[in-house]
Amino acid sequence: MSAQVLLVGGPRGGVGALAERLRLDGWGTQVSDAPTARERAAAQPPDVVILAELGMPSGAAAFLVEARGRDDRGGWLADTTAIVVLGRHRGELATLRAFHAGADDYVAPPYEYALLRARLDSLARLAGAPLARGRVLAAPVELDLTGRRAWVAGRALSLRRREFDLLGQLASEPDRVFTREELLRSIWGTAGGATGRTLDSHASRLRRKLAGADRPLVINLRAVGYRLR
Repeated sequence: MSAQVLLVGGPRGGVGALAERLRLDGWGTQVSDAPTARERAAAQPPDVVILAELGMPSGAAAFLVEARGRDDRGGWLADTTAIVVLGRHRGELATLRAFHAGADDYVAPPYEYALLRARLDSLARLAGAPLARGRVLAAPVELDLTGRRAWVAGRALSLRRREFDLLGQLASEPDRVFTREELLRSIWGTAGGATGRTLDSHASRLRRKLAGADRPLVINLRAVGYRLR
């Protein structure tokens, strides 16, 4: 079982794209707003909680104090759960405030995904949680997320980086239709300069490489998006 992360924020927190990238990297990922975070955490205890402070009108401090048990209502997050704040501000004062309120780490803008991911791995390791490793199986497709290898019906595939990312995204929920906007945002990023034609080109190449399976894979729903099967 992979490490579990709970992302807490609102529409302005921008946690949707981050959640998709973490899922592709093998993390078990939930998304919640602040009022329902306690319920989500009780249903599936997380190893790491990420607070997107931009999506929290009152900031992260009140959430941290309650979750860490520093007022009469709190203490609902286990001591082994690490909390990372994606802060609004840079500087020593903002960092100190987060730590004093109960955070285990503070990440100042701009957020570099590779660095954030390394810090999450470190926190999960210290907590004794399993790291986000292993394979994704969406028969007949199998992916090794760590080694970035893929197979279809037991046959090894030679995939370029974006092709692997696209296949990993689709395989994470093989019966779900991912919209074109979701795929462009999660695979190429908001500043990637990719277009719908870029996505279609990668999907077409990926479909050809998956040929030979017992059924068509990478299904295109015109003007909507793609699903794996």
